[in-house]
Amino acid sequence: DLNLDGMASYAVNMMTIQGNLLGHLPRLTPLAELPNKAWDGAVLPEGSYTKALMTHNFQEFMQYCAYLGQALMNISGAAQTVADIFSSTDGWSAASLDSVRYAFGDKSVPRPSNLPPWVDGKTWWDKYFEDMRNGAAVPGSPDVWTGHGTHTNPDGGTTSTATNQNGVTKTITTFNIPGGGGTVTTMVMTGPDGREISRTSQQVTSYLSGDSVVTKTTTFDSGGHVTGSKQQVTSYANGEPTSVVTTNYNADGHQTTSSVEGTTADGDQEIRNTSYDADGNPTVTEDINAGPQTDGISGTPDSPTMDAVEDIQHMY
Repeated sequence: DLNLDGMASYAVNMMTIQGNLLGHLPRLTPLAELPNKAWDGAVLPEGSYTKALMTHNFQEFMQYCAYLGQALMNISGAAQTVADIFSSTDGWSAASLDSVRYAFGDKSVPRPSNLPPWVDGKTWWDKYFEDMRNGAAVPGSPDVWTGHGTHTNPDGGTTSTATNQNGVTKTITTFNIPGGGGTVTTMVMTGPDGREISRTSQQVTSYLSGDSVVTKTTTFDSGGHVTGSKQQVTSYANGEPTSVVTTNYNADGHQTTSSVEGTTADGDQEIRNTSYDADGNPTVTEDINAGPQTDGISGTPDSPTMDAVEDIQHMY
């Protein structure tokens, strides 16, 4: 039996549950931080073993949560696909078990003829093995990185390395160009087999122009070719920022989007976002208006979790 009523809402609810799960994961970071603080440096072998065991268990649990979150998204996607298949029909006259099986990734059944063209048929399982071959993490899952320290290079730059739960190594090198040429940051991702997966870099320069600070960011691919750039101009009055103008450009230097954020004399906040076509003509403009910025709270709200963490930290 297939009840089409509320199928799309069910898909949305599953995504809400996934959002709740992933939103709580940052609260588990003490499970990774506390063992490192408790058994740092020269410790007894039992302490070093316990630290390694707890770190391994934490990484496994985070991986489990990542799979659980992905499963919730997959169920949502299947439900939405079923809703899409039957959205243009009267429901029951077109309902078929094969269509539902297709929505759940069954390759042995044909693609429903009334499925929207934007559904390309690639399943999460297909994407999973594709990413694993490339040394990437589980689709949609957070990486758990273990740092291996930072060292200074002969040219004065710094390099830091870290490895995630899939054996992928991330190397980040930062170098300040003499003479005000800005800062170049290069990130290299290497697979477990030592093969380079990706290499990206960006150059950031900043300078003062009147009462404004202009920051330009240019990104490059592995071959050193420009992939895009961004310019941000922040204007100040009496030491306080009054407006921020951000402009994004594609690899050819053509403007793609812009954003203007400012504050009126009454303290209201205004934002205008604009998109541009290939000829530089504005296509979509969105205006957002909000009231004055409210004062934030001071200090940290009471939290039983943080109280417990502080009690544990005081023990060491």
